[in-house]
Amino acid sequence: MQLFGFVNSVMIERTNFPAFCVQSKHNFEGGDGMKKCIAVFVLWRLLVSTLACSAETEPVSGGDPARLYTFEELTGLSREKIDHIVIRSGSDGSGYSTAYGKILTDIYNTINTKSFTPCVSQENSGGWKYQILFFDENNDGCTYSISKGIYPEGHGGLAYRTTEEEKLETVVEAAYALIANDCSNWASDYIAQAKDIGLLQDMEAISYKENISRENFCEMVYNLIDITTDIQWKKVSPNPFEDTDNEKVIALRLERIIFGKEVRQFAPQDFLTREEAATIIVRMINAVMPMAATEMYFEYDDNHAVSDWAADSVQTISNLGFMNGVGGNLFAPKENYTAEQAITALVRIYNYNKALDTAA
Repeated sequence: MQLFGFVNSVMIERTNFPAFCVQSKHNFEGGDGMKKCIAVFVLWRLLVSTLACSAETEPVSGGDPARLYTFEELTGLSREKIDHIVIRSGSDGSGYSTAYGKILTDIYNTINTKSFTPCVSQENSGGWKYQILFFDENNDGCTYSISKGIYPEGHGGLAYRTTEEEKLETVVEAAYALIANDCSNWASDYIAQAKDIGLLQDMEAISYKENISRENFCEMVYNLIDITTDIQWKKVSPNPFEDTDNEKVIALRLERIIFGKEVRQFAPQDFLTREEAATIIVRMINAVMPMAATEMYFEYDDNHAVSDWAADSVQTISNLGFMNGVGGNLFAPKENYTAEQAITALVRIYNYNKALDTAA
């Protein structure tokens, strides 16, 4: 009983054990003194190591057990200061960066609750499920690990964990699913938003860097109309094509937003060219979401390569800013359109349309 009473006093007061041993060495003098000291030390360490860093865990020395902290109080990072984050998965170490505002806000609002307490460090025990690396515009920041917590500067090297970690993990897991994409860096946030708003709903897995098929592009266009307007038309009869029964494609054809490549032939698996994409997008805008464009004439060096039927659409889409050149002052009208390029253009339209609704 005396042994456990001694250990309990050390645990409650968070006394440094070696120092306590020295201060009380007269209690251990004699033949078995050192053995007793070692036995108590081992038991003390075992008890300390079993403390979980949780809501029920007592704060360690240096933390105020009566106080709860917010993420901002510990790190100095407000939502406005966060430029981007990286989420790493503990399962394979893969990490993906995002500056998509909704993801940043969802994670920040979840983590920035008054729920942080100082806790026993578990830095060297076990792994972590996810790491969220927060960065400001200067690429300075901090890291929160689930389920190890954060080690904020100026807090004595203590670990802090939020009692809302289960909720945080759910939010981070959903965010990771949105941003874990094999795509170009410039397209990453557009693709994350596309997945988030439903632009890619009911579609099979897409290889973002690869050329997009005519059918997949039309499915995205249909989805965009569906999520940005109140239009209820979904006519699917009569089917004007012999080579597809895709209802989204049929609906767009009956509204004269798309046409076939030949009589009754849509060619669903053919790749889409950039001038074809520009023409379809402009038809969609004129049909369901008219918007004003500037009248600047874009002097692309390859304007001569643009088909006559696509010339006006290429100028309109360039003026609207939804499609840009490919570099070197080229529009590349006959080049195939990639999936990530298509998604980027359609998300830009979504954001523009949403901004108009907000302004109204």
